[in-house]
Parts: sequence; C-alpha cells; structure tokens
Amino acid sequence: MTLACRKLLGNVLNCQQLAHAGLLLAKYLKNQDDANASKNDLLKKAKTAFDEQLYEKVFHRWKEITSSDFQRSFEVDGRMIVGLGASNVLETGITLHHTYGVPYIPGSSLKGLCSHYCDEVFGKQFDESFKRDKILHTMIFGNQNSAGCVDFHDAWIVPGSLQGCLHLDVMTPHHTDYYEKGAAAPTDFDDPNPVSFLSVTGKFLVVLSCRENTEHAKTLVNLVWKILRLALRYEGIGGKTAGGYGYGRLLPLPTPPQPAREPLAKGTLKKLTRLTKKEAEALKKKILFRDDEGNPCIVPSKIEDEVKKLAPNPNDTVVLEYDSEQKQGDQVFLMFRLPIQNTAN
Repeated sequence: MTLACRKLLGNVLNCQQLAHAGLLLAKYLKNQDDANASKNDLLKKAKTAFDEQLYEKVFHRWKEITSSDFQRSFEVDGRMIVGLGASNVLETGITLHHTYGVPYIPGSSLKGLCSHYCDEVFGKQFDESFKRDKILHTMIFGNQNSAGCVDFHDAWIVPGSLQGCLHLDVMTPHHTDYYEKGAAAPTDFDDPNPVSFLSVTGKFLVVLSCRENTEHAKTLVNLVWKILRLALRYEGIGGKTAGGYGYGRLLPLPTPPQPAREPLAKGTLKKLTRLTKKEAEALKKKILFRDDEGNPCIVPSKIEDEVKKLAPNPNDTVVLEYDSEQKQGDQVFLMFRLPIQNTAN
C-alpha cells in the first residue's frame, strides 16, 4: 500500500519542479540502497529547490518588521551545518525553514551558544556574575523561574546568499562497528563508510530584541552582541565545529547609501555652532536641518535668525556639517559648521 501511494504521488508531483528543499528531503526518497545512490541524487536536487523570488519578498518583510530591533549580519567562514543529528529519513539532517524550505539558524541555537560562552568564558575569566544562575546571566538569558530580557530570533539567510548556499558534503567514519555495536577495538584496517550530507554557506540576518525599552536594557543587548560575536568566532555554531564547521563573523549591517549633498551656494561662509545632545534629539517636532550623515538636527534659538535667512520656507533644508564633539562640565556639545550668508557681497 505504501509503495503504491509513493508511485502515485511520484506521478502527480514532479520533484524536479519542487521549490521546497525540506519537503523534497522528507518525502521524496525513492529507496535506500547500499550505495546511497538515491540519497545522493536527492541531496543534489535539494541544492537548488528554492523559490528565490518568493523568499526575497518574505525576507524583506521580516527585516522591516524587526527594523526597530537590533540587527547584525553573520557571515559563515567556510561551511556550517545546523541540525545534523536531527531525526531524519536520510540519516543526516539539516535545519530548513518549515514554510519556505531555506536554511536558517534557530534562535534557540544562538541563545544556547551565547549562554554557554557567557558561562564558560566570561564567567571564568572576567566576572562570576556571568556564570549560569548568577545575576547577569539570569538577567540576560533567564532561568526556569523567569524569562531573560533579551530575545533571540531565528537568523534568516540573506536572499543574495540563497543561490548556491547548499553544498553536498561527506564524512567518512572508519569504525562503525566499534561505535555502534561496541565490537573489537578500532584498527587502521577498518573500512571507511562514506555518509553524504548537506552543509551551508552564506550570510544570515541575526536579530535581537529587548523586553524593556530602557538604556539599561540596551546596554545589556550591546553586551550580548559582544558575547555572541566572540562565541561565533571562536566556538562555532551547529555540528562538526571540531572539524572547522560553523565559524564566522558577526558584522554590523551595511548602512544604506546617503543622498548626495547639494553644494553650498556661491558666496557663503561656514560658521561653527554647537548643539547639545538634548537639543539634537528634540527635532522630532520640526525638521529643518540634517547633518552630513542625514540625521535630523534642531536649530537653537540663538541662531534662529540666521536660519531664517537661509531657509525662509519651513520645508527648506540646509546641510549642517558635523565637526567634532566637545565637553564642558557635564554637558556634551556636538559641533557643526553652519553655512551663513556672506554679507560682504
């Protein structure tokens, strides 16, 4: 009965046209032979079983939804395999998104790695409060009685990395009888047993969010980024890290290109003025100016008259060039160069 259903489904659904690697690996193995020919053929087909256009739309929607959270890019050095030991009809597994069939890194894996590194490295080398069940560790990751203040979301693969992200890989255990049956001790005369599996390369979007919108909570998130960056660099994530898999770099997202600044009008001079950080944050009410990075800046009342000469229309924009940061007592001033009219002409 089972064989008849498989043959019927094989005629209805053509695996050559299937755009879901997870479904392909879970349901389309025809038979298991000694040479693993069917398995290897299935793994090769799964390497390109993606709907790239659909996934790109979904990814950008997810990125926009989490844009108010904390985002970084994780770039794999070499290859990575997450979910290798998961229950699977192919003997070797891989973690693929249930809906879209693309590789991803579960948030639980990122949190587990970060928690382990915090306990084993930071807790032993820097401060005992980083150890498991101590105050800082519990505050970040939580425990059985309370949740931590930092949430680890699934890391989605970047669409630009999707094509060619899956690779056919192989491991060759030599002492199968010894490990599985506890037979005679392993020797150099044991035959190798090639086992094929899929590994991943590419970039992933890592997202953290904070349960509280406070400066203290944001400080903890920045600390988590430091721990996670070191853990991914020196511990690796997923399986076979002892063989060099799962290592990579955690990088800030590239900043979007800024629009070109218009040149200053002919016959203008530059005047050095200063804004406090408190003043700079208050411009949300009315945007008149932007600095050289495109960030809004307010205009203090002491130079308001000069501003009106340059921008009589409230919607006008004048570029403030960032110069430096200066401290006077407890106040921090951001120094800008403001273009003013040249009265000499």
